Amino acid sequence: MEKRLDNLQRLDPSHAEIMEAAKVIRDFGNGGAHGEDVDRDKLLAAYELLEIELRRLFNYDASRRQVLIENLRT
Repeated sequence: MEKRLDNLQRLDPSHAEIMEAAKVIRDFGNGGAHGEDVDRDKLLAAYELLEIELRRLFNYDASRRQVLIENLRT
């Protein structure tokens, strides 16, 4: 996974934050799977950051807005 995340980050450096959030979540998951304590607040913060970054990455609000406006006009 590390190599794939690094490759994606190299392709588009503007997505560095989302890649870092994904790495943090992966590390929490690995630690938890092996019996390590997981800081709940940090885990939730990492998931929230991932959610924000994914929303930013896949924001189709403008095009969806236009479709809705057109549907209301007809």
